Amino acid sequence: MVQYPEWGLLLGIIPLLAIGYTLRFGQRKRMWAQFQHPSRWATTIRLSDSGVYFWQRVLTLLVLTSVIIALMRPQYGERFETVERQGRHIFFVVDTSLSMLAEDGAPNRLGTATYHIQQLVSRLSGDLVAIVPFASTAYVYVPLTHDYGALQLFLEDMHVGMIGSSGSNITQALSVVEQHMDPANAHATTIIVLTDGEFLPPLDTMAIRAMIKKMGVDMMVVGVGSRQGEPIPWRDPDTNTTALKKDRNGAIVLTKRDDAALAALAGLVDGQPMIDGRVSPVVADTLYSRLSTSETKRLASTQRVTRVDRYHVVLGLALVIAIIQYGYPRFLMRYTVIVAGILLMWAGPLWAAHPGVTAYNRQDYSAAIEAFKMALRDDPDNGALYYNLANAYVKAGEYDAAITAYHESLPLVSGDLKKQALYNLATAYWRNRDREAALAYYKQVLAVDPNHIKTKETIEMILRDVAPPDTSDAASETKGDNADEAGESNAQKPPTPSTDGDMPADAAEEGESGHQDDHNASPDGETDSNNRDSTAAGSETAADATQPNSQQAISNAQIHYLVDMAEKQAREKQQKAVKSVFEGDSW
Repeated sequence: MVQYPEWGLLLGIIPLLAIGYTLRFGQRKRMWAQFQHPSRWATTIRLSDSGVYFWQRVLTLLVLTSVIIALMRPQYGERFETVERQGRHIFFVVDTSLSMLAEDGAPNRLGTATYHIQQLVSRLSGDLVAIVPFASTAYVYVPLTHDYGALQLFLEDMHVGMIGSSGSNITQALSVVEQHMDPANAHATTIIVLTDGEFLPPLDTMAIRAMIKKMGVDMMVVGVGSRQGEPIPWRDPDTNTTALKKDRNGAIVLTKRDDAALAALAGLVDGQPMIDGRVSPVVADTLYSRLSTSETKRLASTQRVTRVDRYHVVLGLALVIAIIQYGYPRFLMRYTVIVAGILLMWAGPLWAAHPGVTAYNRQDYSAAIEAFKMALRDDPDNGALYYNLANAYVKAGEYDAAITAYHESLPLVSGDLKKQALYNLATAYWRNRDREAALAYYKQVLAVDPNHIKTKETIEMILRDVAPPDTSDAASETKGDNADEAGESNAQKPPTPSTDGDMPADAAEEGESGHQDDHNASPDGETDSNNRDSTAAGSETAADATQPNSQQAISNAQIHYLVDMAEKQAREKQQKAVKSVFEGDSW
């Protein structure tokens, strides 16, 4: 592997020089013949020996070749490198109470809050962000993550009624933040509250002031909604207004932004003013300018694998060849290979393997699990480590633990690795006999990659009610290839989660997918048949071996239908939650 391959074009001059040297030597011999007989050349003409001339020119070409290769900057071998990431911890505390349905925003108050978060996140880089929705209670909806793409997906699914109760308890929300923040990074932590200020129970400034002082964090308050008052509509799935919220006396409720409560909340931190949350990118600019003045901390130190530059070895070889050419053309020629070997020994070990991968490759899954756990203590934000840990759990037959680890990895990975994690998670659910959850996550894989063949074939198996493996399957995984030879009849069992050749132990940050294809363990689709488990045959062979030829594979239209049905069910569930809060909340 080279860093600057364009320099390789210069290698084209080497054969031209070789031809030129040959022609030149022939011309010189003809010129010498005009003055002396060839028998006297060896004693009277320097470098007239064709053998010496040949090796002199070969060494010259080797020197030029080595210099060009050095300019290409060859890289081979790997080393672990610690990368420190600086940034802030940002908690978005979002009001999801019933009043956030008022349509004085884009399209309502909750939509305005989501808009401001999206605008601000697009300006961030390297910061960890989390979302804490609140009504009468609160919880961490999205834990601290630097995967802004996943954050956007969760924002789109946030809705009124997701808490399942009425009220707007900001004290409870801040208490949840206190439980999940890192006290060591308090000075680099900022809470951004997005609400209309209609708190229930009323704002307890003394309790919140004590809580903020104890946490030692910064806080900004964004007020959404209008001060004039707006009714709270209930819309059916076709977005038609079917009812307006009324109080106990039958009067239509008008909800408005409570600027007094918002100003009191914002003033608890250094007397800062409340930010007017109108629908404008200026709000995100204001938030970002305040964030820019806050302190940053070292959020994480991550080990990543980098290629090792070896150009100095090639330059050293060129120098030795040059010395041989001009200094000792006869004596040192025989030692060229020895010197080159010594230079290569300076390069050191070529490959650095993570201990977890080493244990995984030798099928010591318990040791691999412990190694990955130990690595996660030092680097808890490395999604690839969670992914590796989940694969090791699968091999050990601990599907509940594997499911948990896959869930932990999803907010921290992206791209192909995230798609593979979704596929493995779905397969783990199926092997754990949770058919509905498996289908749900297989559909997520197809939403990312509609042409994922393994997923289509596996969904087909599920829809045809192919039985999942019995309890002996997990034990048989440890038996290697002999399990297949023993005649396991259950060829229709779910495939073992696959990594498609990628198990990036100590992978780089996302976006720098430093997967170690040559050294990563793969539970499915491994090229080394000696490491293949009885359940790692994959869904390709399972479907072909067990289904009659007359049955057709599930079509793309059926896949799209299943995805549409899943989305429809999600919308109906959300609509039901909003309606429950709308009808049950008293005013």
